[in-house]
Amino acid sequence: MVTIDQIIVKILAYRPQANIKLIRESFEYAKQHLRGVYRVSGDTALIHSLIVTDHLLAFQPDDNSIMACLMHDVCKTEAYNTEEIAQMFGEDVASLIGGMQKLMTVHLKGGRSDLEAF
Repeated sequence: MVTIDQIIVKILAYRPQANIKLIRESFEYAKQHLRGVYRVSGDTALIHSLIVTDHLLAFQPDDNSIMACLMHDVCKTEAYNTEEIAQMFGEDVASLIGGMQKLMTVHLKGGRSDLEAF
């Protein structure tokens, strides 16, 4: 299982100027809001977010992309608040999460939607 500490080591290897404090805060925000949330696979939403973020690091993303990836499943919870995320992590992060939320809805023939995109 990948941990936030392992992710931070990988980030610092290619982006020493990264705002690790804010990245950790985004992880803690996700941890708080995803407590008890599970994916169809049975994994917790938080573990899924860490795994996806670990894969994203292969593309050497910026801080905003990393934070949005860590928090991308938060948009599926009742506690999701775009304004709060924008205030805490910036408009760009909130916008990226909003874009991922739209990508999670897959429209199938016949108008049926499936919220488990990936």
